[in-house]
Amino acid sequence: MKRYNAIISACFFSVFFLALSIYEGSNILDDPFDWERSTPFTQLLIADPSFPTDIVFLDYFVYAIKFYPFYPILALISGVMLFVLSLPIINRDKNTINILLVLMGILGISLSVSFFSAQSFGSAVYRYSFVIMGLFLTIYGGVSIARNRRTA
Repeated sequence: MKRYNAIISACFFSVFFLALSIYEGSNILDDPFDWERSTPFTQLLIADPSFPTDIVFLDYFVYAIKFYPFYPILALISGVMLFVLSLPIINRDKNTINILLVLMGILGISLSVSFFSAQSFGSAVYRYSFVIMGLFLTIYGGVSIARNRRTA
């Protein structure tokens, strides 16, 4: 029961922080000079956005990452917590859970290296938070795997 309460809380906080991130990212509508650099999803669909209604919803989150990184980082943390808390419900084997934690950590480190170019302070902070979360998950999963093999 405690695990389900924690999952519900993590889900609530994840959605709450994501909504706050998108709200802060909606400031992009007031900054048309930054549309070329801060709207990668809109640039894929529309070559030259000229109206605020042309901006894709996901670009709000990108803008929030670049200029207001506090709530996107909290959304990332709560999303990872939601993932980690739901792993034992999906699979009860501890070794499989630890392997998934290591893989998730490697994915986080890879995402930080390959996708996020640090063009602004906010994107650099978000990139480093991906690195820290990835390292934490990888180390925790690796230590748990080593501990389970030692006791077995």
